[in-house]
Amino acid sequence: MLFLAIYVMGLDFAGNEIVDIKTLKEQRAKEKALYIVSLVQDTSSLEMQGLDKNKIEQLINETKEQFLTGDYRKNLWAS
Repeated sequence: MLFLAIYVMGLDFAGNEIVDIKTLKEQRAKEKALYIVSLVQDTSSLEMQGLDKNKIEQLINETKEQFLTGDYRKNLWAS
């Protein structure tokens, strides 16, 4: 019963958070997409060509999908 209570709370016996693989992949893809888009946005801003908020969100979502299902999928776990 204790195991069930701990598992329902989303923790293992060591107190580590339990995350399913789909959620883990989506989190990693979003982190990498944010990083890539921020590099592009910073460079563009320096050149006075920064994107508006809606375009940035669209670019983040498109890049995230590329990490999950597209050409960048093999790079999802690379540094």
